[in-house]
Amino acid sequence: MKEQEFKGMDVLSNAQKTETLPCDLNITGCSPNNFLNISEEIDANLVPYNAPSAITTSIEITSTLLSDLGVPGASTIGLLLGKLINLLWPGGENDKSVWTSLLNESEELVNQKIKHITVITNAETALRGMHRVLQSYRSALNSWINPKGERISPEAMRTTYISALTTLNNSMASFSVPKHELPLLTLYSQAANIYLYVAKDITIFGKEWGFTYRNPEREGDIEFYYNEFLKYTAEHSEYCIDWYNQGLNQLSQSNSRDWVKYNKYRREMTIMVLDIISLFSSYDGFLYPQKTKTELTRMIFTNPIVYEGKQQYTWHQLAPSFSEIEDSAVPKPDYFRVLRNLLIHTKSYGSGVSATNYWSSHDLTYSLTNTPIYHQVSFGNKSTNGDDKYNNFSLSGRDVYKIISIARQNGPSYTDFIVNQFEMQTLNTSNAKNVLSYNHPSEWSNRQTFDSTTELPVTTNPPTTYGDDKQYSHRLGFISEVQHSSSRPNLIPIYGWTHTSVNLDNRIYSDRITQIPAIKSSPDLGGNFQNIAKGPGFNGGYVTTARSVNALVDVLKLQVTLDQNSLAQKYRVRLRYASNKRVPATLFTNTSGDYKFELQPSEVAPNPPYTKYQSFRYIDIPGLVSFTSTTDVVTVYLDMRYAPVGSYVEVDRIEFIPSNEIAELEKSLEKMKQAVNALFAEGRNVLKLDVTDRQIDMLSNLIDCLPEDVEPSEKRNLLNAVRYAKRLSQSRNLFIDSDFKLFNTGNGWSGSQSISISEGNILFKGPYLRLLGSNDDGSIPTYLYQKIDESKLKAYTRYKVRGFIGESKDLELYIVRYDGNTHTVMNVPRPRISPSIVMDSCGIPDRCKTHIEFDVSDTLSTDGSSSDPHAFSYHIDIGDMDLNENLGIWVIFKISTPDGYATLGNIECVEEGPLVGGALAQIKKKEQKFKEKIIEIRANTQRIYTEAKQAINNLFTDPPQDTKLKLATSLVKILEADGIAQRIPEIYNQWLYNIQGMNYSLFQELNTRIYQALELYTLRNLVQNPRFLDELSNWNVTSNVSVQQISGIPVLVLSNWDAQVKQRIVLKEDCGYILRVTAKKEGVGAGNVNISDCVGNAETLIFTSCNDKSTNISFNYDTQSIEFFPDAEQVYIEITESEGTFYIQNIELFLMRE
Repeated sequence: MKEQEFKGMDVLSNAQKTETLPCDLNITGCSPNNFLNISEEIDANLVPYNAPSAITTSIEITSTLLSDLGVPGASTIGLLLGKLINLLWPGGENDKSVWTSLLNESEELVNQKIKHITVITNAETALRGMHRVLQSYRSALNSWINPKGERISPEAMRTTYISALTTLNNSMASFSVPKHELPLLTLYSQAANIYLYVAKDITIFGKEWGFTYRNPEREGDIEFYYNEFLKYTAEHSEYCIDWYNQGLNQLSQSNSRDWVKYNKYRREMTIMVLDIISLFSSYDGFLYPQKTKTELTRMIFTNPIVYEGKQQYTWHQLAPSFSEIEDSAVPKPDYFRVLRNLLIHTKSYGSGVSATNYWSSHDLTYSLTNTPIYHQVSFGNKSTNGDDKYNNFSLSGRDVYKIISIARQNGPSYTDFIVNQFEMQTLNTSNAKNVLSYNHPSEWSNRQTFDSTTELPVTTNPPTTYGDDKQYSHRLGFISEVQHSSSRPNLIPIYGWTHTSVNLDNRIYSDRITQIPAIKSSPDLGGNFQNIAKGPGFNGGYVTTARSVNALVDVLKLQVTLDQNSLAQKYRVRLRYASNKRVPATLFTNTSGDYKFELQPSEVAPNPPYTKYQSFRYIDIPGLVSFTSTTDVVTVYLDMRYAPVGSYVEVDRIEFIPSNEIAELEKSLEKMKQAVNALFAEGRNVLKLDVTDRQIDMLSNLIDCLPEDVEPSEKRNLLNAVRYAKRLSQSRNLFIDSDFKLFNTGNGWSGSQSISISEGNILFKGPYLRLLGSNDDGSIPTYLYQKIDESKLKAYTRYKVRGFIGESKDLELYIVRYDGNTHTVMNVPRPRISPSIVMDSCGIPDRCKTHIEFDVSDTLSTDGSSSDPHAFSYHIDIGDMDLNENLGIWVIFKISTPDGYATLGNIECVEEGPLVGGALAQIKKKEQKFKEKIIEIRANTQRIYTEAKQAINNLFTDPPQDTKLKLATSLVKILEADGIAQRIPEIYNQWLYNIQGMNYSLFQELNTRIYQALELYTLRNLVQNPRFLDELSNWNVTSNVSVQQISGIPVLVLSNWDAQVKQRIVLKEDCGYILRVTAKKEGVGAGNVNISDCVGNAETLIFTSCNDKSTNISFNYDTQSIEFFPDAEQVYIEITESEGTFYIQNIELFLMRE
């Protein structure tokens, strides 16, 4: 098979062009008589005679649903339900013929007969119950929509609706019996369809029937039943696709017989199951509040056209393997193709009774949807052997809805299989019927006739309206091959069919929602596409994909068509997709320009492959799109340059939703009024508790952005009310300096110097803070804090701390009182905002033109609740007041990672109300435990303080003046005293190192004296760099000596017997000195520290692994001292070892007296 591309040229050269005959059959050698001859033959050996009734009914159900998806109108909904009932129960409650046909067909496909009578009995009982409740619901619905007398009451309608849902939902278990899931799958899909078709009515009639909306105390009935509808839409879709795949995968896949069964299963289960569930997503009346046009882009294949007679050989003995047939017959996932032309090459073979003409190869010419560039793909044997005849069939502008084909086999060897005749029945765009005939003589007597309508039935025969899927559901879309021979007559063609719901001109309608699958894109229009994927199976076709690369990637590019009267209409545009990351995206049209938006990761099963129903989500693209021409190109591309590594996106479809500007303006104004009213408690002097400062800011922005068509006084009144609400919000906020004007002045918020204060952000109306990450190792966090003073609080009261985060990573929040705290780590992604922020003429972000996905109905609902994922809110309870202790409330934000970050604002602390009941008892218990703990802490503090003070006194000869160290005072003893002081509790705030704790002043007193001791110690030591803080500075060393950090302390390390370390020191003659060394020896041998002068005086300290080790702060190091009396000014300290490893921590040399 080979493929080529060409534009604006005929399929054949002049020498090959065929003649258009008077019978309007564009075929060489064709005449009306030829047509009559083939018609006479098609009655013989027709295989089979009729399509299964399960297929016919399933096609009719799908076509019925496709005609009225969405909310086409109340009366239509009632009529459609009646049609579905009559299709499934044509003879009433006890007529199970359709359901039996569905069951029999699936049993045959999966080769599993249900033998347990209880399974059948339970299913039949469930079906009777479903019919009764459906009829009751249908009758009530008709009475509500078109009452002939007194209208049924809302209460009765609610009761009937709930009863129908309950019965239908309970019935589902009868069609999902363990170990019988596959044969029952066709019943399950139809039952699920009926259930969801009824369940969706909550989105259409729920308010009229008196179902309640959500309120602060409880979830509303409408939300409850709508969530149930969404849950079961996902559940039933996934169940059907999972079991469809299991059934397909368990079929044998070895040879041609297996492939025929495999292909039949795929074709018929697509019609009976997958086509049905692909419509579920369009039942949602909230998403699709008007009539909706959808399309099924999948392709299915009828059986191979090959003689199946019972001769010695069948084609199966000579057929390729399963995988070879699949590769040849079924194209890999690709963009939707429109068949434009069929060119058949005919050859001659044999002589006498063995003479025949046969279809030897063919060329298909196709285009991608609504584009003028043609592509060609070829099948079969195109060798020059034999006399080639060319039969050319132009298929542009016409649908082939039925094909009658004749296949033959030769004798006596029976090894060759051919097709020499067919009739293609067509209907063109002018609704004119036509027959295209292929008819070449053959003497082969073994023949068989195939009628495509026995596999894909035609509802209206012949159809009268082009493209009407209620009259004929499929059109010829592809012809491939099962096999062919390069030397013998042996091509076996197979027909591929697409659904007639697909508009070939990508038409956008002004009176309904138009769904256009992304697979109808055309790379021939330009752009940078990546790949096509099979998709999840419940969306009716393939999907376009994009992976993270450093480039712009197209996922949709459509040449769309509009009627002239549609040009005045504006459209909202929506995308259905799945993604695992946030990905910047752009919608572009030739006439409307760019619309920036951002794909958000899927909330359910966000990692590919996207097999879960809820992996796919919707995004409303900002703004309204209009068209000025009846043709335009619509493009959606992703900026993968700025997408995270590993990003993967699948796009299902784009949707164009007609916008009623006047109605939407009135709706927006009404929403604003409701939102403003929802800010206040009764009397408008107090804000509702749950109204946040952020919500007030955003509502102000939304009112600012109301169109100019709004009456100015209406807009002014709304803004005045919101300004008043803002003043009330600021007055009740217990935080000082909510706009950060006094930052780091000691009055209000304090924090790291790296924190910046910004304004003019698209997310924040007022000032906001930007926090960066910590230092590289995280030891110095970025922090922000404020303490609410005890005097501002009330006893036994609950307070709420809340705010808004633009985006954050590793942002920690602590809300602290007593010894407990609220602690959370907040990682908040960027909001769904246009990657390119629109600036006004002054360079300020234009909030009205830059899209943020902010729905006032969600974020500012009438009950004051917030569903904004960027908002945080936590409460803290206060017990009794103690102004002396002044515990207050500490609120701390902290980032302890180098790559952390945050933007935040609208931080507030508000009084929620007095504590009662269990909360009151709990805080009293916590308060009592805290008081007991404070007493314990103070007693422990006094004990440690006394111990540390005594240890420090022992360092000096004159405490507390602390002017001179004792001779016995070593670095070890100083560090030991410091270690005791460090044990004092509550020196610093346990959550932030630079906030002073309750014992900070006590510790600081001790710490000052310890620093004095260290200073005196340093001054008296005559050794330079004695603690190796400057590595090997001031020491002469050999190459195999190093300073290592061990437990955070620098240590001199000698690990070879020939290592030497030496320092020269100038001393006073005739004075006594003390040499003190802290060191340890590991392994065999000894470590030596020698001091000597130039006239023969020397002393040595010897360390071995057998020395007693101290258990002090020096970590098992040994401290030794020796007196030395030099007779010369210059002395040398030399460090060596015999073998093993020698560690030296500190060396002191000082006068015995001063």
